[in-house]
Amino acid sequence: MGATRTPELGKTIGASTRTLSRLFRNELGMTFYEWRTQLRVYHALVLLADGHDTTQTAYACGWANPSSFIAAFTNIIGTTPGRYRTSRQTTARASQLPTVVKSSG
Repeated sequence: MGATRTPELGKTIGASTRTLSRLFRNELGMTFYEWRTQLRVYHALVLLADGHDTTQTAYACGWANPSSFIAAFTNIIGTTPGRYRTSRQTTARASQLPTVVKSSG
């Protein structure tokens, strides 16, 4: 994921930075920066669920360092990337266990 900024996006689609900022606020209720951060965090959720570690995920999703990624992730998701990944792995293992069904007899 590239680190696209509002001016770069505006140039690509032929709109001013101000117009884009206004559209993001009016249509999505958030700034371009907030939207982009959420998009990056949701991409990170997929990578973490696939077993990638926090550092790999941070760089793959466009953060300059793992610390800023951890802060943004925790702010949006409510837990750290490491805890999220661990909980996903625990859930996946539990879902692979056989189900025990009691007979009604």
